[in-house]
Amino acid sequence: MTRAFDAFFLTIVGVAIVGLFSLGGMDEMAKEVGDGEKQAKAVSTSSCMLAGSIMLYSNIRILRAGMRHSIEVRHFGVPMMNSTEFVRGYAHASDVGTIAVTFGGALGIGAALVMLAHVRKLAEGTGAISLQLGAAGVFQLLAAFAASLSTGSQVTHLPALFSDTACKNIGEACKAAAMSRRFSTTNTQSAGLWLSAVGMLALAYPPMVRVTNRADAARYQWSFTGLVFSLFAAIVAFLIIWSNSPFENHIDYVLMLSLIAILWSSYVDTWTGPAFYIAAFVWDEIIYVNAYGLEQALSHVTHVSLFFNCLMLGLHMVLAALTLACRPSRPIERITGAVAVAGSSIATGLFTASACLTMGYGGQIDPNYVILSGPQNAASFVFQHFVPFAVWAPIFTCRCEVNLLSKTARAATWLLAVPLVAVAYAIVLTVIAKGPPAVNFFDDWSLPGCFIGAGILPWAAASIV
Repeated sequence: MTRAFDAFFLTIVGVAIVGLFSLGGMDEMAKEVGDGEKQAKAVSTSSCMLAGSIMLYSNIRILRAGMRHSIEVRHFGVPMMNSTEFVRGYAHASDVGTIAVTFGGALGIGAALVMLAHVRKLAEGTGAISLQLGAAGVFQLLAAFAASLSTGSQVTHLPALFSDTACKNIGEACKAAAMSRRFSTTNTQSAGLWLSAVGMLALAYPPMVRVTNRADAARYQWSFTGLVFSLFAAIVAFLIIWSNSPFENHIDYVLMLSLIAILWSSYVDTWTGPAFYIAAFVWDEIIYVNAYGLEQALSHVTHVSLFFNCLMLGLHMVLAALTLACRPSRPIERITGAVAVAGSSIATGLFTASACLTMGYGGQIDPNYVILSGPQNAASFVFQHFVPFAVWAPIFTCRCEVNLLSKTARAATWLLAVPLVAVAYAIVLTVIAKGPPAVNFFDDWSLPGCFIGAGILPWAAASIV
């Protein structure tokens, strides 16, 4: 409860401070008599430093969580039945999780210090350090990837919590088991890393480096330094996938296809790159439906969101093909940009909601859900919830159609996409006569704080990036 109210407090104060800085501060007299250009540069510098300070604070907390991972396991306890006394809990410390979270937190701290060192250049935005922020953001994503996959070892090493015979009922009888399962997930700060990395990548995408027309898109190419960092990141991603489960089941190949899609879209072609991800999604979805049934798949908001995500990717490929085959048409380009914005919004909404789910997980397990393998389930969770964001990233940033839309049109499209998916999901639940199963997985006190602070606010703020 204390941590939940801490989150509420930080969210309210953070939103107030960001709003104050974005409006130019409190000195109204200085705004009226001062130079408008100087005021704009001052606002830019102050806002960048505020973002850097928040990034520094959050990543220090992440670094602390990584360094205390094993200590928290050693001191973890659960209440005795019908008693206020605590006894030693059942938990596991992951060396991979510790290294990944600590490394990711250190990356964030380093990026914040880079912003501080270049404070005089921030009057024009973060364009002067976009490469450093982008590289740090990508590798922090990889750290979050490794940390999320490390939760599979919790399933492997804690069979009393995750096996078929584990206590899965809701109530006092299984309270100790639920608390232990919640601890096994939240003690690895993967959600904080995912969100911090997205914020860092947003800072690495200032207006001065954006592709705004077809001529810019034709001239767009990676710098040698960016290419080296990206190639190294691709090798690290492959090693993470291989170390988690050396291609023992389909999900490893699905992740590899997704990695190829991201690399292909970034370096070769944003038109055909998504085809690799669509193939991976169809493959994984067929296996899921064969195992659990179509009705079970449709009852989860994740699968409904993934369907719309894939639909937007396919539609974007068709529109991009029309743009390449026909004479450039501004209406078609604007529609293509709107589709890219809508798809990115859905993927980002799924991303932030999944980070919220990871933070607010209450330890409950669906009694009908079969955990085949810890590493396999962890990889499947990452593929379904976080990979779509990475697939859309090169489409959003490396093409010009998104920037052909006005700020108002882009924000409106972004903010309407997820509510439309929510309406479609509500209709699907009505048709199949089921409730949303995700509601049962949340801790009561964690849900409100993470839903607003980690779910809605980051997604809504991304509409004006």
